[in-house]
Amino acid sequence: MKLEKIYFENYKAFGSKQEFEIKPLTLIIGKNSSGKSVVSRLPILLGNTIASNSSALLEYQSNGIDFGGTFIDLIHNRSEVGKLWFQLEFSGDEAIYYSFEIQSFPELPDKFLITKFELIANENSFSFTLLKNNNWLYSKLNGDDDIVYKVKFNGFFPEEIWDDSNGMFILFDRLKELNSEITSSLSNINYIGPFRESPERDYRYPSGRKDDIGTKGENAPHILGMEDVYKSGLLEKISDWYKENFGWALDIDKVGEGHFSIVLVNPDNPKVRINMVDVGHGMSQLLPIIVREYFGDKNENSIDIIEQPELHLHPAAHGNIANLFVDSIKKHNVRYIIETHSEVFILRIRRLIAEGELNIDDVNIYWVDDTEYDGSNLVKIEIDSEGEVSFWPENIFSEDLQEVMAIRRSQSKKN
Repeated sequence: MKLEKIYFENYKAFGSKQEFEIKPLTLIIGKNSSGKSVVSRLPILLGNTIASNSSALLEYQSNGIDFGGTFIDLIHNRSEVGKLWFQLEFSGDEAIYYSFEIQSFPELPDKFLITKFELIANENSFSFTLLKNNNWLYSKLNGDDDIVYKVKFNGFFPEEIWDDSNGMFILFDRLKELNSEITSSLSNINYIGPFRESPERDYRYPSGRKDDIGTKGENAPHILGMEDVYKSGLLEKISDWYKENFGWALDIDKVGEGHFSIVLVNPDNPKVRINMVDVGHGMSQLLPIIVREYFGDKNENSIDIIEQPELHLHPAAHGNIANLFVDSIKKHNVRYIIETHSEVFILRIRRLIAEGELNIDDVNIYWVDDTEYDGSNLVKIEIDSEGEVSFWPENIFSEDLQEVMAIRRSQSKKN
């Protein structure tokens, strides 16, 4: 079972209902502060709260990301009595539709409650609607409008259901099974932020192998350092990628007792070994992304969220990164949500579609349109088999043309 779509309403920059479909390659573009990160990070907010079985309704700090200080920070226009609504759709042996509404109640100790809950899987349907906000009374379970239940939620899921009419707790095995299935499908969401850790001149060998890259890529060097012990071939694969795309191989040098450094090696003269600290930021900022591509579990349920993978790199390298993700999609059936400011990255994806190297059904491009007065909107840009797009938003990746036109106008005035 895997997450296919997220619908949301009244969340941060987005006031109206939005649809976000997750394909193998889902790209998000838009201007600064339009709401791109709000969308790309949403699976983390929902996934980590659900998958962690947290008693908290929402985890405001998750995977090193600060989503807000209070519930009000999540609501569009920060309304003190506002509501959030989410719906998640899953595919697999059966289609599952899971939705919930959360409302702010400033007068209550917890400040917010789940006001609606619905879970549909084939013929199974579970739904609750809040009756009173002071004693957690809900009605309308499985369509029985006249039955009242007292429901205690653990995160977004009902944990205890008290039947007032019978004076007893009731449990629904199917509801628990669905909870487990949804939790499992959301347990492999990875995130690498736009600002990765700066390289250090040397590192201490870790006491054991790291399980993940880290949201800032902070564990990538230590994962490489442990290759002396595990010898999995990871270092060789990454070195080959750097050599093919940048002309420099990558290696590990032991530095004194218990320390190592990451170096770039000239393939034509292996004696030339340069510490990564002494080269441009692009090489080191890309390292966590490359390590992630060759390390860790990858399957159709996993989602890698990466913000600005092209950061600090020359535009000539942006297309190479696009190829990297496309190759990974083919080999591992993994899915990506990528927020990018790179025109070259988008053009390479379109080119790969036109050349038949990438299926159009595997790609979504979303533009975050912030031109509306009352919030942003998520607009899907369709791509055909020739790599052509259904439309292109104004002033997105058009700056170079505008600058050239301005130069031409100035030249004509002088003449």
